[in-house]
Amino acid sequence: MSSIPGNSKRFHLLTVACERAYEVHLALQVDKDVPADLTLCGLPVTDTHAAGAFLSLGCRECAELAADSGSHVAVDDKGAAVNVASFLRQRRSEP
Repeated sequence: MSSIPGNSKRFHLLTVACERAYEVHLALQVDKDVPADLTLCGLPVTDTHAAGAFLSLGCRECAELAADSGSHVAVDDKGAAVNVASFLRQRRSEP
């Protein structure tokens, strides 16, 4: 498991797909572009290519667990940064 230099509480996160194909989840990165077997919310990872954008299809539980651990950025399968904090702010403002 790789952490961000200088902060042992922040981990590299990847967006992934799991058995709930309609949501994009987050998983810890255990090696270069290799996610852990389970998402942060505990579901089995089935693919490293998520079915959409995290900001629109993200799992709120994964995002909250990431934020609680101090991780506010994940990387999608194309290498783009995903702002977990923005996702949570957007979700909290929705009715």
